[in-house]
Parts: sequence; structure tokens; C-alpha cells
Amino acid sequence: MKSGSNQFRQNRFSRNARLFQAGTFMTGLGDGVILVIAQLYLISLGFDSSELGAIFMLKFTGTALISIPAGFLADRYGKTKILISSFILFSFSALILLFYRGLELLGLSFLLFGLSDAGTVVLNPLYSSFFESGEMDKAFGLLGFLNIIAISIGSLFGFIPPTLVQNFGFTREASYWLLILIAMIFYFTRMSLYVLSSIKIPQEKRPSQKLGLRTKTLITKFSLFAMLREAGYAAFFSLFPFYANTRFGVDSDGLGSLFFLSWIFSALSNVIAARVSNSFGALKTTIFSLALSAFLYFMISLAPNFIWVSLIFLLRVSLANLSSPLVSSLFMRLLPPEEKSTGNSFNLMAVMVGSAIGTWFGGRLMREVSLNSPIYIGSVLYFLCTVSFYFLIGGRGEKIDK
Repeated sequence: MKSGSNQFRQNRFSRNARLFQAGTFMTGLGDGVILVIAQLYLISLGFDSSELGAIFMLKFTGTALISIPAGFLADRYGKTKILISSFILFSFSALILLFYRGLELLGLSFLLFGLSDAGTVVLNPLYSSFFESGEMDKAFGLLGFLNIIAISIGSLFGFIPPTLVQNFGFTREASYWLLILIAMIFYFTRMSLYVLSSIKIPQEKRPSQKLGLRTKTLITKFSLFAMLREAGYAAFFSLFPFYANTRFGVDSDGLGSLFFLSWIFSALSNVIAARVSNSFGALKTTIFSLALSAFLYFMISLAPNFIWVSLIFLLRVSLANLSSPLVSSLFMRLLPPEEKSTGNSFNLMAVMVGSAIGTWFGGRLMREVSLNSPIYIGSVLYFLCTVSFYFLIGGRGEKIDK
């Protein structure tokens, strides 16, 4: 046991692992800013919930379109080339987002952003290559912890726009734009770090692009689970800033505070996930956290004010993040090394399809039915996702636990 811990420490602090973890930290900073600011920025430009849903749907659609080809190409030609291609697409997306205001061009920007994100199919396989199989839970728990801490810090940037508006005469649109620029700088930095982390890593290239029946079945099960989970999540939570701003008048500082706390809670959940998994088993831990998350999801609709929404939101996030690193770790352990990028690409495509459908449908429901209607749909889908995990993946999870 001691030698295993020493091996994990050595791998964790290897050059490539450090570069990758630094890239993940920069990603978290950018994500923290974007999660708080992006929808408020688009609202300041005059877009409604349906238009927001359509814009974000294009992002998810872009990722879904080429995630599978990206995975195949990564396994065949190497991860570094995919990351560089992703960097180029992101550069065009960022320029359009920063300098254009029309719905069509912003839609193009988010589509390119999504195409760029397809390159992230190589990230989990790349990171897993730094560690032994037995240390995957710890490794992904650490990565999740770093990412969530960074997102928490990025969320605090939400206090900047109100300060700029009140003390320096900025318009809300201009203050949000400045934060978008800062987020893009974080993202450019992360792309460079990811590319550097992939250099001098042996590439596992596949002689054929055909998947074996066993791998194909495994990937299909995980992909179905991922698509259902993300559709349920995105139906409401992808538009949560719009919901909070419209229903309670919450601005970026209030959202920033909530997201900061939520990611701190998430980080703690990621840290203890491996220990809880060792005590109760990955399968039981995952199912319990998903089921209780579905119940708390529904309870948001009954909250009378933003304080109650925030309390339920924090509790739900804590439980949901017990399962996230465990599911990622389980998927990577069950896939053969030479097909990890391809398998992850199918999983990412399923996530993006679920997110695209959920976001688009949630935006329509908010505009045409009620602000709470996506909560009802999303919580039901989340419960179905819990059941599907047990029946689709439970058997393999039990074998791993044993």
C-alpha cells in the first residue's frame, strides 16, 4: 500500500502531470468566469431564454459532430495533433465572441467553440497515461479538486462587473465583455499547457479503426448513461444564471458567490469520493449520490427565494460530485489503453448530444411554459439516469468493487 502511494506521488509530480494539472487549473479559472458572466453578457445584448438555448445548443452540437472523428484520429495519429487543431479552432471562436454582437455570428462563435471542445476527448486518456490503473481514483479525484478550486476562484470574478459599473462608469455590457476577455486569456493559456503536457508521451496508435464487440458494448452503455444524465442536467442548470436573474433579479456578484461556494463544496466531494468509494463501493456511492441529487433537483422548484435555492443547490452539487470522478475512473479502467481516446470520444458525443437537447428544450420551456418547468423534466430524467446506471453498468461496477 505504501509503495502504491509513493508511485502515485511520483506520477502526480512528474513534468507532464504538472503541466496537465496546471492546464486544468487555467481551464477552471476560465470556466468559473464564463459560468457567471456568459449568460448575463448575452442577456445584456438583448437575447431571451430561447435564443440563449439555441446559442448554447450550437456549442454542444459542434462538439458532438466531431468528437468521434477526433477520438479515432487521436488514437491513430496522436493526441498532440488533436490538441493543436483544437487550439486553432478556439482562436477563431474567441475572436468572433469578443468583437461581434449579432445572433448569427455569436452562434458561429459557439459552434466553433464546440468544435474546439471536441479535442478534449484526448484529455482523460492523456491524464490516465500518467498513472497506474490502481491509482486512477486518486488521480482523477486530485484533478477534479484542482479544477473545482480554480472554478471557485474564477467565480469570484463576478464581483468585478458591479464594481466597474458603480465606481468606474462602465456599462453592464462593457463590464461583462471585459470578463469575457479575461476568460479567453485563461483558455489560451490552458491550451498551451495541455499541448506541452502531451509532448514526449508514447502514443498508442491503432492499426485498425474497428472496435471489438466487447468494447463497443461497454462504450454504448456508458454513452447512453452520459446522454441521459446530461440531458437532465442541462434542461435547467445550463440556464441557471438566466433563471436566477429573471426570477430573483440576481446579478453577477450573487451568482459568483453561489458558484464559489458550490465549487468549494464540489472540491470537498471530489477529495472524499475515493475514500467513500473504498468504504461503500463505487457502485453504491454513485447510485446513492445520483438518486438523492434527483430529489434535491426537484426541490429547487419549491424554494421561495434565492437563499433557499442556494442552499438546495449547494447540497445537490455536493452529492452529485461524489459520483463524477468515480464514473470517469471506472470508464477509463474498463477500456483497453489503445481505445481510450476513441471510447472517450463516443462518451463525449453522448454528453454533448444530451446537453444540446436539454439546453434547447429547457430554453423553450422557460419561455413558453414557465421558469420552473425545466426543473420538473430535468429531475425526472436524472432519476431515470440513476436507474439506467444500475442496469447498464452496475454489473461491471460490482466486479471492480470486488
